[in-house]
Amino acid sequence: MKKRISLLLALALLLSLGSAALAEGTGDSHTYTDPVNDHTSLEQTITTTIPDNKLTWYLEIPSDITINQGGYNGRVSLGNVKITVDSGELSDKQKIEAALTYDGVLTDTDNTDIKINYLLSDKNAEPEYEETAMETGKAYVVGTKTKTAETYNAPDAWVIEDTWDAAESGDYAGTVVYSSKLVETDA
Repeated sequence: MKKRISLLLALALLLSLGSAALAEGTGDSHTYTDPVNDHTSLEQTITTTIPDNKLTWYLEIPSDITINQGGYNGRVSLGNVKITVDSGELSDKQKIEAALTYDGVLTDTDNTDIKINYLLSDKNAEPEYEETAMETGKAYVVGTKTKTAETYNAPDAWVIEDTWDAAESGDYAGTVVYSSKLVETDA
């Protein structure tokens, strides 16, 4: 009889530990179901969050400049652009490029029929950028930003000396157009 009572007590203890283990497994992300039919089923919820990694940036362009009369010595740097990532992150295979285009024409502010030509230096040209002008109407990369580096290349603006000599007096103005784009690379 003592053996039966010990066996029943051991069995009762085992059952109580089993239900405690089952109760311990229930919670917010688990559901215990169908204990009546001696069938145990647990459900687990799996969740994830995908962050909004939309890449946005802004392009800061240099302030306005004045080209002083004086041939080669009248050269003036346009100044560097600056690319700043506002939200998101560049991957290892992405870069942002800033480019400029120009038409090479300064127009008299009082008489739009009077124009003089100006040039921008191509600092990437070999052997010396001073002698090489950027082609008008063509986009030239003047800034690049990758995940780990930034490079900027500010061209110089100038008017050829013969053009200065032939120019009528007056105030002239022109524009340089900047743009930027995201580029996928093979890196």
